[in-house]
Amino acid sequence: MRHFINIALVLAFSAAAQAQLPDLTYNAFSAGFTRTDVDHATEDADSLTVGLSYEINETFHLWGQLDRTTLDQAIEFPFFTDDVVVDHPGIGLPPVETKVRSLGLAVGGGFHNDLTDSLSGYARLGFVYADTEVEVSTFGTVFEGTGVTFGGDGLTTTESSTDFVLSAGLRYKAVDWLDLFGGLSQVGEDSTTGHAGAEFWIANGWGAQLAGVLGDNSQGFSLGVVRRF
Repeated sequence: MRHFINIALVLAFSAAAQAQLPDLTYNAFSAGFTRTDVDHATEDADSLTVGLSYEINETFHLWGQLDRTTLDQAIEFPFFTDDVVVDHPGIGLPPVETKVRSLGLAVGGGFHNDLTDSLSGYARLGFVYADTEVEVSTFGTVFEGTGVTFGGDGLTTTESSTDFVLSAGLRYKAVDWLDLFGGLSQVGEDSTTGHAGAEFWIANGWGAQLAGVLGDNSQGFSLGVVRRF
């Protein structure tokens, strides 16, 4: 956490010294990294994201986002000893290595409106396509002290899905070099995610973003750069 605070302070001082304030525009290109702590997972999920939005007029905009998410973890199984398996050597199940790779594409349209000179609200509707691959390593049973192992080969499955995405949020220009933002996103009927963060303006429409993310069964942070035009 201290590292994130230091990054935020460096960006803030840099922005304060150099920033030229852009309007609350929805013409933007962004790229970022998100790390998510998923409940009951042994490792964090990492995502790389690029996004683009373009204003059609003063009220409506188009948007799109492409992301690549990876999650590697080892699933531990209980170890059964002679106390459980009577008159037999201990039976152990070695960890199963699991790799998840997901590629997602979301596109849609949005409505935006300046509520005040420094506060803007938006609502978006779109569709998301996700292609997910899950790879499970070779697994088997080990009889302790005997060197005997039996089991099966690894397994790889691929699944594609399409769903709607609905989001809404606010952007607030706190000072010339700092925007605050937050919002909620709903994907399908079961997945809700909230986010809140800050955008530090550096120069010529370039900025840096730092945000926290909270989902139904996850929490994390994101770092990114944005170019508004």
